[in-house]
Amino acid sequence: MKEKPEISNEMLVSILDEIDTQAAKGEIPRLLPKDAPLEDHIKFSLCRLFVIFLRKNNKNATALQNLTGIPKTRLSDITNYKVSGYSLDRLFSFAEKLGTFDPQTREHLSLMIEVLDGPVRSVHEAKKIKREIRKIA
Repeated sequence: MKEKPEISNEMLVSILDEIDTQAAKGEIPRLLPKDAPLEDHIKFSLCRLFVIFLRKNNKNATALQNLTGIPKTRLSDITNYKVSGYSLDRLFSFAEKLGTFDPQTREHLSLMIEVLDGPVRSVHEAKKIKREIRKIA
């Protein structure tokens, strides 16, 4: 049986410091704390649509700007999850523009609307739906 290498506390702190440094430089997206407000979770979900589209279609910011008309600086903020300066309304309008070219984004937005327009469910039903969504996400 293969032994796992031991990681010292110093090594772990060093790794975490490097992750923080990369996140501060925008090289990796910042993580969203679990206790973040609902608005931030929705904003991150909308940003993820752009990142998925770019990766799935091998596109860059210039190509996406040409498709959607969204300025590259805004796209950079969105794809790096720097959304504190954006309202939900603004991010939804950007996502709608992306949805005109991307069926996956369009379906995601449709599902969000359907959930919001749907009936209020019991806690048991809501948790069951949440588990099912997490299975496919």
